[in-house]
Amino acid sequence: MPFKTNALLRACLFLCLFLPSHLLFAQKKITGKVISSGDKQPLLGATVEVKGQKTFTQTAADGTFTIEAADNSTLVITSVGFQKLEVPVGGKSSLGDISLAVTTTSLNEIVVTGYATQRKKDLTGAVSVVDLADARKQPVPDVVNMLQGQASGVAVVGSTRSYRRRW
Repeated sequence: MPFKTNALLRACLFLCLFLPSHLLFAQKKITGKVISSGDKQPLLGATVEVKGQKTFTQTAADGTFTIEAADNSTLVITSVGFQKLEVPVGGKSSLGDISLAVTTTSLNEIVVTGYATQRKKDLTGAVSVVDLADARKQPVPDVVNMLQGQASGVAVVGSTRSYRRRW
């Protein structure tokens, strides 16, 4: 009889300790649709993330998404050109249409020079942009010749000298 009582006590203890935590962290599928607030068009590629976790997804071409989250979690929705929005799940399984407002902030442009990377607004000299798609169309054997003539006023000079390490 002591064996059955001991096993029954362990089973009850297991249920009392682990069942509430399972219910607390239970995940369920949450669905919704992300749209632009101005023209009400669906947003393709918006990121939907569960706040405080590494769970995220992106919206489909029609703006819809599905993600696993707990009832008490918050979804963070971001997209380039739109303001970040936090939406509490609140026990719902469908959040309906979620509208993101357009933002007017601009991205910091980055310029890669031959020796460093700088923000465009911090440069003091002239800047020219080379379109690599156009440069790749040229039938040339090396990068130096490919870049030649792509930026006005720039002469690209390459070196064929090889350096050998002396021991």
